[in-house]
Amino acid sequence: MPRLLVLEQGVLEGRRVFGNIVKYIKMAASSNFGNMFSVVGASAFLPFLPMLPTQILLNNFLYDIAQVTIPSDNVEFNKTPAMKAREITAATIELLRSGRFRWGRINFPNGDMVGHTGVFDATTEAMEAVDESMARLEAVIDELGGVLIYTADHGNADVMFTEAADGTRTPVTSHTLNPVPFAIHDPGWHGDYRLSPPPDAGLATIAATLCNLLGYEAPDGYEPSLLSFTD
Repeated sequence: MPRLLVLEQGVLEGRRVFGNIVKYIKMAASSNFGNMFSVVGASAFLPFLPMLPTQILLNNFLYDIAQVTIPSDNVEFNKTPAMKAREITAATIELLRSGRFRWGRINFPNGDMVGHTGVFDATTEAMEAVDESMARLEAVIDELGGVLIYTADHGNADVMFTEAADGTRTPVTSHTLNPVPFAIHDPGWHGDYRLSPPPDAGLATIAATLCNLLGYEAPDGYEPSLLSFTD
């Protein structure tokens, strides 16, 4: 019987690996299609020479080599609300301490994906996992003297149900339109800048903000930064 259990575990692991390989192939294929479609579309309006095949291959190689793949679990999101937040955090901390990167972006999908299930307790556990991960990242940012930005592109877990007059609750599984947080954790801040968001601040204003925090002026055409600097 134990030998059969080992065989079962091997089959399940093989299926998991195969599933993750298929996910990566689909992701790479869709990314390359998007790149080629953009070049073809732009070439109809802009006088430029598209990249040569060798340049495209080199670009993809440089893009892919900097990626870290964290395999996901092939289960319902409310069954594993933490998803891979802890593994993503551990990999990010390792990369931060390596000193090889000056900037990085990570995504914690817990609140969105688990929120879509409409299961309140699971979504609460999902957000607790994100809170725990953010605390670990802040500690490393303090250690390395970096800057951490925390934001979201939409809400989901902030509204989990609607309640009728008779107290009946109906799960809400869609995105919300509530304002999302934008926070900067900067252990080296000494009053040299402050948040001064324009009236129509949104996701588009984050690009210029990142440029400023990295020590650059935002290019012309960018939406204004969320920061104002003191003299």
